[in-house]
This record gives sequence, structure tokens and C-alpha cells, in this order.
Amino acid sequence: MDMRGTFDRRAMAALLQRLTQDGRPGTLRVRSGDRLRTILIRPHGMQVSSADDPEAHTLGERMVDRKLISPRDLAAAQRARAELGIPLEQALVQLGLLSKAVVEAALEEFVKDALDDLLTWEEGTFEFIAKGTGDKNEPSTEGVTVSVDIQRILLDAMRAQDEYEQVRRELPGPDDILVRPGQEGAAGLPAAAQPGAAGGAAAGAALGAPSGAGTIVLEETRGAVYREVDGRRGMREICERVRKSPIQLGPHFHALLTAGLIRVAGPAELRVTAQNCAREGNLEIAIRVYEHLIRACPDEVPLRLKMAKLYEGFGNPARSAHHHRAAASLLTAHGKFELAFDCLQRAVRHQPTDLDARVARMDLYVGHLDLLAGRRFHLVKEASSLLADLGAAGQNRRATDLVRRLRERFPQNAAMQELAARYLA
Repeated sequence: MDMRGTFDRRAMAALLQRLTQDGRPGTLRVRSGDRLRTILIRPHGMQVSSADDPEAHTLGERMVDRKLISPRDLAAAQRARAELGIPLEQALVQLGLLSKAVVEAALEEFVKDALDDLLTWEEGTFEFIAKGTGDKNEPSTEGVTVSVDIQRILLDAMRAQDEYEQVRRELPGPDDILVRPGQEGAAGLPAAAQPGAAGGAAAGAALGAPSGAGTIVLEETRGAVYREVDGRRGMREICERVRKSPIQLGPHFHALLTAGLIRVAGPAELRVTAQNCAREGNLEIAIRVYEHLIRACPDEVPLRLKMAKLYEGFGNPARSAHHHRAAASLLTAHGKFELAFDCLQRAVRHQPTDLDARVARMDLYVGHLDLLAGRRFHLVKEASSLLADLGAAGQNRRATDLVRRLRERFPQNAAMQELAARYLA
């Protein structure tokens, strides 16, 4: 029987559990915004398709990244898969490239991560189309035929979700930059803290005394999270680098934050990090850190100008113009009209199609002509061009308001009066 409807986090977990328990073969398509996931339900398990998600790693790519197999091994397994019509994981075992135990462990991790990601989707729609096994209309994909306990994986995923919900509201924003306080050792772990095999209560007890004299033992995943905290990344990027979902890593972030081993970077730390990155030529990270700093200090003009310069060097004229325009607004509010006009000139130079900057520049020039008369600015020519561009953009009311202001401001300017009369006719 086919099914379709909407879902939230809890409903998706229940739906997956029901379908795998019933063992009804079919194709489940789940959509949330522009994300689409296809899951093939089969009597022997589940096949997770990443074909609709170009950013997702396939099982084979993950095995190469983990150095379980080489790219040449993967190519050989893919050829065997195509020639023999068998799953990729089965081809890996038949070719003797990996043992069954290693493949099953990789399968379980791959599917668990896929389900964990799916369970983070807040809402969306689903469609289940019942089909027989071996249906010729099944989507072609390098999927994963799971030969592990799906029910156990689902229960683990739901338990992880419950743990995440308990700490979610106490976590920082996904892009807030995290730092490790105190002196960093060669391995990046302070006070002799080292990742180890100890987990659960042992790790929790150690985290309860981060400044003590004893060695701090971190469970493997928690240690991996800790090592990625370098004052340049937030939770979202760390999750991507560790290749685990926020649901999986949220409790680890919470434990490290609660223990004082990591914290959210303050404005002074963000400023130093951004300056260092810019000096090193790492413009992408410098820009990201400065953006965080601007959210903390939105009215700081030098920051806006720094961002405009960085974006210009990074080849993003639109963002450069945005920060020049923001700086001009702040300078205008403080009565620094000449500096504001110069910022708008640069914004328009970087992004000539920025109508907001061009209108703001025109208004500033007209409103403070006594101060700005010496600036190189062809008033009538720019007014004519701006009115045409506003009209082409469908902003006719804005254009009409502008031309009326210009007509009132320059009653003795014959060229301006002629332009206004021609436009308003």
C-alpha cells in the first residue's frame, strides 16, 4: 500500500521503524526544502541512496577516505558491481579487498550517519511507493544494502536524538567560533589532556575537573571534536570535518563546554584570529571570523571597511559593496558625510548594479551639496542613468519619488528640470 504525507523529527523515526518492521518492499522518498533522500526498503534490509545529494559521500568514497581501500580498489569493485549485478559491499568482499566484518562495520556506520542526518530534518514530506523486489524502475544508485540490524541502528539514532534534545538549547549557535582556553600543547590538548579509550563515566568524571592536576581522558569522538576546536571554526564546520551529525556530536560539545575545555570566542579573540588569518593570506577564514565579529560589533565602521577590503580581494564585489554601504550608513548617522560619500562611491564602483548604494549616494550628495560639491560626481548624468535603471528594475515608485526630490532641490538647474519633466510626463 502506498503512503504519502508530512513529517517532523519524531514522525520520521516512527515511519522508518514501521516500514522496516513490516518488511514491505518499496521506495521511500523524503523531501525537506531542496534536500531529497531516497531509501529503498527491502526484505533483507535497507538501501540508502545518496544520488540525490551531491554533497554526500557514498560508501565507496568513505572507505577511500578512511584508507580502507585505495581509489584503484574502489574502481575495481565498481566494475565488478556493474558486471555481476551485485552490491558494492559484496563486490569488495568477493574480490578479497576487505573482510566481511570490516565491510559490515563500515555499512553500519554509513547507514547510521545517513539516518542520523535524516532525523535532523525538522519537517518535510514523504512518499512511500510499494514495489516488488528487483523492480526495473528502481532508481539506479551506488546505494548500501544493509546486512546489519536496522532496528538497533534506528533505536540508537532515536536515543542519540533524545540526548541531543536535552542539551540543544544550551549549545551555542552552529556558526559561533569556538576556542580552547589556556595554553595549548603540541597536540592541541591542554593540561596533559589526551584522547583515550576511557568513555562514559570515566570521561565524564575527568571532564568534571578540567583544571586539576590529573590527566584528562577523552573518549575518542569527544577527543576528535576537541582537536578540531582551533578558534577558527564553529559547531557546523566541526561536525562536517568529523563527519558526524549535530545530533551525534551535540552531547560532546555540551560536555566540553560544561567542563570549560572549550568556550565561545569573545570579540577580542575573534579580532586577533581574523587579523592573523588575513596576514597569512587565508582570506576565506578571515572573512568568516570577521563576519562573526561584525555580528557582535555591528556599529564598528573600521570592521565594515576591513570586510569590504577583504571581500574585494576575495573576488566578491557584491559583499564588498554591502559592507561599504553599511559603513556609509553608520558614518552618515554620525555626521561624517564626506567619508560616507566616499564609501558609497567605492560601493558603486565595485557593484555598479547596486541600486540601493546608488540611491543612497544620490540622496547624500543632494542633501549635503555644500560639503560634497567638490566631489567628482556628474549629477544630471547619474540622475538620468539611475532613473532608467530603477525603471528597468520595476522600481517606478522609487524612481518617481527620487525625480521629485531632485526637481524640488534644483529649481534653477535647467538640465535637471528638463530631465524631471521628461520623466514625469
